[in-house]
Amino acid sequence: IEVMDSSQKAVKNERGAGRKKKYSQEQIDLVVDLRTKGHDYDNIKEQMIQEFTSKDWEIKEIKYIYSRYK
Repeated sequence: IEVMDSSQKAVKNERGAGRKKKYSQEQIDLVVDLRTKGHDYDNIKEQMIQEFTSKDWEIKEIKYIYSRYK
């Protein structure tokens, strides 16, 4: 019985449920990099729309990403 107890790992979230990241690390890195280089938010928004077409980007999201992850 002791061997069975020690061999089983506790599964915290076996279905993978929970909150997923809204922005990928690549998106975060690009926004922070462009903003630190001095690009304005409108310019960053246009570049994000061109590079990541699966999402409709807004300036408030760009501002949020930069203020959260800088």
